Amino acid sequence: MTLPDDISRRNRDAASAVSTDPICHNHEEGGEIDKSPEASDAKLGRTVLRNPNHVCDQGAKFIKTYLRARRDREWQFPRGLFSDPAWDILLDLYVAQCEGRLVSMWDACQAAAVAETSGMRWLRILESRRLVKRYEDMADPDRELVRLTRDAIAGMNRWLDRMHPLPASD
Repeated sequence: MTLPDDISRRNRDAASAVSTDPICHNHEEGGEIDKSPEASDAKLGRTVLRNPNHVCDQGAKFIKTYLRARRDREWQFPRGLFSDPAWDILLDLYVAQCEGRLVSMWDACQAAAVAETSGMRWLRILESRRLVKRYEDMADPDRELVRLTRDAIAGMNRWLDRMHPLPASD
């Protein structure tokens, strides 16, 4: 699925105008994102795009609700019927980065709701596609941590722009 040209162009334009700090709890401050209006249905009014380089606290709130709904499926249908480990890892890492939480490789596997070996395989796949990055925990050299890359944050923000648009503040 591709984004409409106007959204893709504005994401690229916003990317060139922002700092490289991967975490931003207030997407509105500092003029960091393109605030030009986007055509949307009359119910939503004007919207703004998220900064493609920063996690967004409003996006993280939406993702938490979305994750709870995904987990609730297990109550409604037979366990093990639904599985999307890579997506679950990306969603969890987005929320963790917004909240400033460090995520170990083991924690990321738990977020995937699969066996540790399967979770590690999915983390390697995500790493090979440059969506997650592993790094050493300075407090515990035996523990590896994982976080989203800028490309993954930009992709998650594009998905959030479509799933949960931000209203423009006037």
